Amino acid sequence: MEIRKLDDVFGVMVESKERVIELHNNILDDTLTDPQLTQLTSTSRTAIWRLWAFITAVCIWIHEYVWSLYQKKYRQ
Repeated sequence: MEIRKLDDVFGVMVESKERVIELHNNILDDTLTDPQLTQLTSTSRTAIWRLWAFITAVCIWIHEYVWSLYQKKYRQ
């Protein structure tokens, strides 16, 4: 097992956070123009919808991260 420096871990955390935010913003941009979302008139409905968009972004990021680990390990 490789020991990483704190700066390396922090750098990965910042990159991960930025990627999740990018994915979340892409999901919001792609779907806010959807006419079916005009029913999101209350703040609680909007908050729930945004939460699901964020959860989806995190799931996509996890998939990308695990896939990159796989490629590094098995496709060298």
